[in-house]
Formats: sequence, structure tokens, C-alpha cells
Amino acid sequence: MLYSLLTTTEKKQVETKINTLLGSSILTNTFNEKVLISLNGSRKGIFLISKANLDLLKKIDSNSDSTNCRLIHACIKLGFFIRDEFRFGIESLSYLAPLTKKGIKLNARNTQKFIFGKDIEVTSEKILLQIKEFVESEITIIFSDDDIPIGFGKITFKEKKPLIQNLVDSGIYIRSEKSAF
Repeated sequence: MLYSLLTTTEKKQVETKINTLLGSSILTNTFNEKVLISLNGSRKGIFLISKANLDLLKKIDSNSDSTNCRLIHACIKLGFFIRDEFRFGIESLSYLAPLTKKGIKLNARNTQKFIFGKDIEVTSEKILLQIKEFVESEITIIFSDDDIPIGFGKITFKEKKPLIQNLVDSGIYIRSEKSAF
């Protein structure tokens, strides 16, 4: 079987994390039209798929000669599970960013540092004002000055100074491609 539906516990974990990130219950509201599934394989990738495309997937799955390449176009990858904890994947950024009610906007210098995989020590008054809306360890979407989503970060404190911890950023593809050669 190519896929499986998420367990109630897994579904609740994904739903809670995404609704917290977005600042609304928008994911819960989409479950009338969409379903969370997991692809079977080495990594437990979590995908959001429409019920119509799930029916198509069932047909593909029942025909062993079919390839699952159509599946990639029918789903939105939200993230994956590592040691029973849901983690956001960079692939979900373009889907989730327009739905979020709050995020952190970085200046050009900090945007570059973030895309290079660095954590951001918050010294700018502008960013400090944005961080006041968040609680410690809250995950948020990070935007450039041009309102382009560039990754996911977590608000932490290092020696009482606020820090935006880089969880995943759009530069990961460049860094991973470099190590592939």
C-alpha cells in the first residue's frame, strides 16, 4: 500500500501544530474537503490531499502496475514525523504562509543569515516588537522584508536575549545540493 491515513493522535498533533502556527483553526476547517495521509516509506511524510484525489490514489494503489508519480501533484507536503514528533517541511511554506495571521519579518541582512541556516540574535527594535506577540518556543513563519516566506523559526531565549532559532529555511535545497556532489 502506498499510503495510510494518520492515526487520531498523529492527526491531532499535526492539526494542533499547524493551527498554532497559523493563529487560527483553518486546518481543522479544511478537513471537510481534505484528508491527512502518510506515505509509506523510510520517512513518514505527511501530506494534505483532497478527498477527490484520495479516491484517485485508491485506484492507483489497487493497480500495482501504476506509478505513484501522480501523487506528487495531488498533495501538499506539510512535513514529517521524526521520533513521533511532527516537524514542518519547507515544502509546506508556500501553502501555509498566506494563511498565517502573524509571522516575523527580517531585514535584508538577517534574511541572508537565516537563509544560510543561521539563528538570528534579535537586536533590532523592529523585530523585538514583533517577537512580543509570541510565547517562548512558539514556531512561526519567517518572512523577508519583501514579504517572501523564507522558512520556519522558533522563538527562544539565550541568556535572556531573544533568539530566532532556524528550524528549516529555503536555503536548505542549495546546501543539500552542494553536499550531493
